[in-house]
Amino acid sequence: MDFVSAWKIVSIGLTGIFGMLGLLTEYKDKVTGRVTKFGRIALAGIILSTLFGMAAQVQETSSRDEARLRAERDRLQSQQETLNITRNTALAVNQLERLVTPIGTPRILANFVLDCDSPNWEHFCRLVRQARDASNLPDNVVFEVGRHAPNLFDHWPWGDRTGIIFWIRVFKDSDIIEGILRGEPMFADHIDFSFVAIGSTQVAQGRLDVTISPASPRDINLSIVDAVASRINSRPSVVGLVDFAGATIMMDGIRVLNGPPLSDIFPVSVTIINPIGQQIRTPEGGFRRVSIPPRPNSPSRVVYTYRFPGTNPFER
Repeated sequence: MDFVSAWKIVSIGLTGIFGMLGLLTEYKDKVTGRVTKFGRIALAGIILSTLFGMAAQVQETSSRDEARLRAERDRLQSQQETLNITRNTALAVNQLERLVTPIGTPRILANFVLDCDSPNWEHFCRLVRQARDASNLPDNVVFEVGRHAPNLFDHWPWGDRTGIIFWIRVFKDSDIIEGILRGEPMFADHIDFSFVAIGSTQVAQGRLDVTISPASPRDINLSIVDAVASRINSRPSVVGLVDFAGATIMMDGIRVLNGPPLSDIFPVSVTIINPIGQQIRTPEGGFRRVSIPPRPNSPSRVVYTYRFPGTNPFER
């Protein structure tokens, strides 16, 4: 038992004793009407024991409040320590994931669809469809020009320049990319990661082919397989595939290899594969077509963007 509790008990007991003293003795002199000696003692005792009891109660309440505040302080401190541990653990895990998902020099798979109503592609698309119909392939087999009708590339709209090139740029800051899409200037330090990919019929890595899929037989697709990224620029903000979480990828500069820009070919999906086989991929049809307004000494241009979700951007 602590001192305060013991003193409360003593005060209650003394108050009772002095109360009984007042009852059992003459409180006032019957003749003079004055308070007797025992009456004064009883009264003083009751007052003092009551004051001491009140003081003990105040002390107990104060101690209880202080203990409650101390407990609340300890609880908040414990929560903050737990939050700090959780945050530090998350940062450590993120750093580890960045190290175990290195981008390195990635390989690129890209799929496009041709605008067969365009004068550039109309004749070539008609020849591809005719070759598909004459191939007698089962309906569930993908028709590949490079495999089933390689001579069709002799009719490539740009002669022997049977290849395309495009830029991929990655932006972690959504405000920066939105400003660029509104026509604000783009500077090198705005870009967190970038590279160039080339596809051609004349190389093994980055092989270009034209296909017709059974899933969409009216579409003429152009695919680039295993292109090795070149002219890579990377900032510390993007070193692993996990860093693509929440980032925006922008494809632009699509053009014929050593030839003119292409405005009649549309990206369907892009897959980026790191040296250990991990990959990130945009969903089919996930790209958004954006026309960037012109600026002084800079004409308008068309780009394609996709924003990765904030978590789990890569496939193991």
